[in-house]
Amino acid sequence: MEELITLVKFIANNALGSNALINPQEDATLESKLFKLLQNNEVKTDKEASLVLYGTAELSSSFRMLKSRFQKKLFNHLHLVRFDSDLSINFNRAEHKCLTLLTEAHVLWMASENKLAVKVLLKAIKIADEHGITTMKVKALEQLRKIHIDASNSLGFEETEWLLQEAYQLERDEREAESLYSIIIISVKGATVIKSQILDEFPPIIEKFESLWLKSNSSKIFYYLHKISILYLEQLGKYDEIVIAIGRAENLLEQKRIKLCWYDSHYYRYIKVYAFLKTKKYKEGLALAALAQKLLQDGSRNWFASLENYFLLSIHDKDYVLASSLLKEVFSNLSFNNLPNSSKERWSIYEMFSKLIATINEDAEEEVDFKSGTSLSILSKDKIGFNLSILILNVFEDVLLSKADNFFSNRKGYANMLRNILKE
Repeated sequence: MEELITLVKFIANNALGSNALINPQEDATLESKLFKLLQNNEVKTDKEASLVLYGTAELSSSFRMLKSRFQKKLFNHLHLVRFDSDLSINFNRAEHKCLTLLTEAHVLWMASENKLAVKVLLKAIKIADEHGITTMKVKALEQLRKIHIDASNSLGFEETEWLLQEAYQLERDEREAESLYSIIIISVKGATVIKSQILDEFPPIIEKFESLWLKSNSSKIFYYLHKISILYLEQLGKYDEIVIAIGRAENLLEQKRIKLCWYDSHYYRYIKVYAFLKTKKYKEGLALAALAQKLLQDGSRNWFASLENYFLLSIHDKDYVLASSLLKEVFSNLSFNNLPNSSKERWSIYEMFSKLIATINEDAEEEVDFKSGTSLSILSKDKIGFNLSILILNVFEDVLLSKADNFFSNRKGYANMLRNILKE
């Protein structure tokens, strides 16, 4: 009870004001009304919101003040967000929990409530150890060391310092692995010429990752090692070996040599589906894609990425009804506009191919009208593959849709485009 009394008094003296948060259950306040309007997709613009709340579409100073106040209160709510209590399924959740505890401990330390701060820090250290979040363990130990220094606790300081030096070494290894991983990823996402150069660098980098992992037994390092290994196999076109590599990770997980939260099940399902697509195992891929889609948050980046493979599998399997329904899901999702432009352009190409198929194939749906409205300003310059897709699409449209005049007038341009692509 002593701890509760301490916390109650501290919060009473330092907590946010009574109007710092929004109560969605209320109906009387403008903030709660605006919350529900947005939650239910009843308004999409400032003018629509102002018309409902104030009876006029004119954006008055009262509406602007409400909007500003509302935004501040929404950000305050972020401090109270709680994710799934099962931290083992995602290292980001475990890290978020540690950060929350570190913030609580820091506030208590600032209030000179060191005894309570230590309890919170020890809880953070336990979570960090259980889930392999070394950076969070380091931060917690550093704060704990500071408290021991304030209290002139020599024994506590020595124990904490020893643990810190051990954690620092592991953190250095993990930072080295993360740096290597980042360099490879940004290089592969770069120009084609850089990709061809970086391909030869994969084997020594993978060997370095193996060495770091065997030295540290870090689940985080294995996470990077496994993703780099899969990326290398993908660059080589060895998709069957990717499935084998994922099986290796599953075995290590069963042996508890890697922690569950560092086993990226969503990514492995995604890459497995992609491997089935590339090896033309469409039925197996469709079954796994359907399962994967159910496990992803609607509208998330992973949801769109997974749906892309799902769509391509349905096209290759000639299930055009499924392909059309997936396109409708994509373009009707409110998060579509938040995607990177390159992603939106890819979906625009898929849309155009789908319309072409619908025009010439009896098994496809008769009407395919999604109107993504995305221009191809990025992918038209892509020398890896989408430029070729656009060329094929243009030729198909001219030839298959009986636009012979277009084809003959554009054939020299098509030939030049193809030569330029093949030179890359």
